[in-house]
Amino acid sequence: MVWNLKYITKNTFNFGVILRYNGIEIVRPGKKAKLSHSIIEKSSNVPYLDQLEDIRVYEDRDRKLFSLVSRVFSVVHRHYQICNGGISQYYFNEYHKPRPPYRPGDCAIVGVDAQKNFLNGELYDFARAVLTKPELQEYELFLECTNRPCPKSDRGRDLWDNLYFEHDDIFETVIELYAQYVVKLAKTR
Repeated sequence: MVWNLKYITKNTFNFGVILRYNGIEIVRPGKKAKLSHSIIEKSSNVPYLDQLEDIRVYEDRDRKLFSLVSRVFSVVHRHYQICNGGISQYYFNEYHKPRPPYRPGDCAIVGVDAQKNFLNGELYDFARAVLTKPELQEYELFLECTNRPCPKSDRGRDLWDNLYFEHDDIFETVIELYAQYVVKLAKTR
């Protein structure tokens, strides 16, 4: 059964509901996605992000898929760095700068502006299609925080981090659902 999310309320959005995004079926998992925030922790309930790691993408063979996978991993990498050491670590260690693939088949890391464009553009459009209204409002709060520039003072950065951590769970849900979309899209090519 395929549902149009415009008519689903939070109370009826259950495990196994099938959604469509750009012709690809997305199944809403019954468990909450949880990304690792340190090397000690393991991510859980992210089978599609795990599968996405195994997809070898070659820029010269499929530019669109290469770009999609690169943007997904760039924002996941950003999230990991912020959750591990705060916005300070993300900028101080220069994780906000673009990086080419390490070897053929790897994705690239896009810069902070491209990451923000992805979070506010394509990923936001996807979120609007697959989230309930309360979840979408939470994602919009996450974006509001993410779009703020990095504060100059330690106190400002601490406040930024706290606001980010208050709303980052919804990002983990959205990025896992989007990874499902990208994995299934890759299988159609």
